[in-house]
Amino acid sequence: MTEKNLTDLVSWAMNLGAAPFTVLAVVAFCYILRLVPFFPNRWIPISCVVIGTVMFPILAHHHTDDTTFAFLVRTIFMGAIIGAGAWVFHNKLIKQIEDKIPLLGAALSATQEKAENQQNTNKL
Repeated sequence: MTEKNLTDLVSWAMNLGAAPFTVLAVVAFCYILRLVPFFPNRWIPISCVVIGTVMFPILAHHHTDDTTFAFLVRTIFMGAIIGAGAWVFHNKLIKQIEDKIPLLGAALSATQEKAENQQNTNKL
């Protein structure tokens, strides 16, 4: 990847709205969590919801006609829904093609093997 491609990718991401950016960030962060061997995979869905709940209110713009309380309540619920939707997006669509992505598939397989070996060692 060249520097121009990276610059274009960053510019594209920065021009996304709060909701699409939150979806991409939640999926990316949850993949990072999945690569951490000591982080249990069963906690990734709730992590997606929490990350979306925190990130979306920070990125969303406050409308002048809403009170601060109404804005926070609305964006917190929207963030939770976006986080859950990002996990479903990953679980139903991206997970089907992740083995076809060379670096990602290899990294996830190696991390899964390490986690299984650690669980087997802990059982003994």
